[in-house]
Amino acid sequence: MKKIVLISILFICYELPIWGQLGGSSTYNFLKLPNSARVEALGGAVPALFDTDLSIGLQNPSTYNKGMHNQIQLSFNNYLAHIGYGFVGYSRTWNKI
Repeated sequence: MKKIVLISILFICYELPIWGQLGGSSTYNFLKLPNSARVEALGGAVPALFDTDLSIGLQNPSTYNKGMHNQIQLSFNNYLAHIGYGFVGYSRTWNKI
């Protein structure tokens, strides 16, 4: 009986190495998620397109033009493991800036 109690105590008190979750190699990885289906279809590397699509302007700011004045973009994406993320964008052109 004493052997069983001693073995039980040793088993309970035995320290096992425990590791927490290891962090990623960088922070703010959510900023790399695509903001629209068109950007994702282009592989995330958007060329210099002259278009009025507001989502292109977020990836390549040099493509902003006056045709994007007063546009709003709303998108919601269902990602892996039931994670959803959304994006809201608004474009406004000021003449004096």
